[in-house]
Amino acid sequence: MRNTILWSLLLVAFFIGCDDEDQVIMKSDISAPVLQELSGQGYVVDENMNADDSVAQWQWTAVDYGYSAAINYAVEVDVSESFENAVEITSVNGDTTALITAGIINDAAANFVTETSEITFYVRIKASINSISFDSPVEPLYSNVKEFTFTAYVVPPEYPETMYMIGTDFGGWDWNSEEVVEMTPVYGVEGAFWCIRYFNAANGFKWSPSRAWGEDFFMLDEAIGYTESDGNAFVPEDGIYMVYIDMAAGTITIEPAQVYGIGDCFGSWDTETYPFTVSGDKMTITTTATGELRMYAGSSAATSDWWTREFIILDGEIVYRGTGPDQERVTVEAGSVITLDFNAGTGTIE
Repeated sequence: MRNTILWSLLLVAFFIGCDDEDQVIMKSDISAPVLQELSGQGYVVDENMNADDSVAQWQWTAVDYGYSAAINYAVEVDVSESFENAVEITSVNGDTTALITAGIINDAAANFVTETSEITFYVRIKASINSISFDSPVEPLYSNVKEFTFTAYVVPPEYPETMYMIGTDFGGWDWNSEEVVEMTPVYGVEGAFWCIRYFNAANGFKWSPSRAWGEDFFMLDEAIGYTESDGNAFVPEDGIYMVYIDMAAGTITIEPAQVYGIGDCFGSWDTETYPFTVSGDKMTITTTATGELRMYAGSSAATSDWWTREFIILDGEIVYRGTGPDQERVTVEAGSVITLDFNAGTGTIE
């Protein structure tokens, strides 16, 4: 029994001694890394960029923790000195030099710019210990901050030039039908299309940039004002709706149609002042003076002037401006009743 107790005491002493020997002692006066001057200033990334092209070698001083620590050095950038939106562009373990390539800086720029332009990064080094245990976490150390200016290249987005809407009420799901809706492009806004139609809530629909299956979709990043079921879009209730697709923003907005008159025959050029009245599947308005008939579709999702969604009545048909030039003018008398049937594509002036 006495031998057992003796051996137990010896084992405890052994392990305590091992713990003492393995204990890491960190320096109390650790200096943060010092980032050196950044070479590669003024670099221009263009469409012929090779992502692996070397821009510069950035260097900094090593951090001495007082023992052989496994240190990770991360290069962080931001467009603000506050580094509230810091992006780590590359990192190395133990080394104090990082290769900066065209792909690295251009990918980082994509977090801050949406078009080709000159950009200035604020750059710093974050030093942190990879794998060691202390009684409390070891906070990372940050270097001084340097500026780096270059020109980033953003690949211009490609958007379709046409957009179609098909559904139970719009062509009976047959792309060869004349009832398939060809949406109107918004003047000067790439990737934006609109249309106004009377919708039945029970009947689904969807969109495609071509009159064929394969590229069809029922939503982009965000669906506003409508629901989806079984891969088709549905409005909440029967009615006349404005559909506005903004591919750049990733949104499709469907809302009760708001059509306005504007100009001398209505009394002023104030926008959103002379709304059409909905009557069943048609919309009407009465002019108050003689003048050229100007009309447009409103939308809460629109980002451009009213005339970019303008249309006229010509020879009994609704004619949309789209991306075309200023339209032919039609003069009307005071008291004229304007009626629009968007599903039929017709308009009357009585």
